[in-house]
Amino acid sequence: MEEERIDVFPVPENTDYDLNVGNFSFQFRRVVEGSLIAMVLLAITYLCAMLMRIKPTYMIALLVFSAGFGLAIGVAGINGDSISNYLLSAIKFRNNRRTAFYNPRVKSELKSFTDDNKEDDYVIPRERLETLYRSLRNRKQPDDAASNIYDHEFDKENMRFEDDYAFEKTKNRRAGR
Repeated sequence: MEEERIDVFPVPENTDYDLNVGNFSFQFRRVVEGSLIAMVLLAITYLCAMLMRIKPTYMIALLVFSAGFGLAIGVAGINGDSISNYLLSAIKFRNNRRTAFYNPRVKSELKSFTDDNKEDDYVIPRERLETLYRSLRNRKQPDDAASNIYDHEFDKENMRFEDDYAFEKTKNRRAGR
């Protein structure tokens, strides 16, 4: 008996969307929204053209242009999303947003180190950090640290690193010592 063989065909990327026209793929929802916008623009353009008594050839050109413009806006969407989803997200954000208000009382109750009473209970944490930084920056080195710098037991003339020993060996070999 022969083994069954399954043929595998790659699925094109444009099948992810609902509507395929030629080489273009569109989401069905966006096409419907674009069609609705195109119809509204068609109605507005037709009423304006009738009120202004525009020639029929110009009116047809205006109607085609307005319908194409409305369809293009609907299909493109806003920020990669359909217009209705974008508007719903904007409405949800507007309803759920929080507003922060400035309270001037908090600032008036706080006291800084520059005040005469210098009570630590009312000190702003930033000012505490600044004074700590100033005290550490202006601190003098202790005498032990200063004396270590000028330690007389340390001989800079005879100081060598490991690399220096390797360099001297190669230098002595070349000189024939």
